[in-house]
Amino acid sequence: MDNSLISTILNFMGVLLLPIISYAIYLRKQNQQVSNTNKRNESELKEIKVRNKVLDEVVSITSANYITNAVARIFNNTKADRFLILFAVNGKNHFNVVSVFFEQHKNGDSVNAVARYRNVKIDDRYRAMLKEAELNETVILETNTMKPSLLKDFYELEEVKHAYIKHLSRSKIDDNNDVVLFSSIATHEEKKFTRKELAFANTQYNGTIVPNIEQLLK
Repeated sequence: MDNSLISTILNFMGVLLLPIISYAIYLRKQNQQVSNTNKRNESELKEIKVRNKVLDEVVSITSANYITNAVARIFNNTKADRFLILFAVNGKNHFNVVSVFFEQHKNGDSVNAVARYRNVKIDDRYRAMLKEAELNETVILETNTMKPSLLKDFYELEEVKHAYIKHLSRSKIDDNNDVVLFSSIATHEEKKFTRKELAFANTQYNGTIVPNIEQLLK
């Protein structure tokens, strides 16, 4: 499938999803009004639950599509060819476990990162990278210059040459545990990401990816 056809399909999806979102918001407002009514029978309550479930699914699918389209734009405008969203859990200061929960690849070639990198116990250098990303928002990595570490091992295994790590959010699970959400774009090319490429990637993160991740996690 050529790039022009792919672009046409993605544009069509974007146009199609806008009225769906508008209609979903309209229905949700109606549901709220009905739920606030003191007199409502059991069948009305069931109808509200069913409608809200459908709307939640619509919003989830819509948000996922927006993220997928934003990642496709990153692939088309940078040398990135792999995109991951990951989360680290356990402990407010010392994260112990990392998992991938979203992956996308430019050429459709998948390493099945969601299954491969699930509940991976990380080392001190990985923890330091997460802290640096949260402090500075981003971290740029070059596999050849990385010190020996678990993350370098992963990159060498996958033949990743350069990566751009972006902190997305920190959320509280309970009094003792937080979860940090972060993302990675990577390339298998020898050349580094340019400033222009990273600037473009950030427009997609800040304008589309992060807001829609927040929507999915509500």
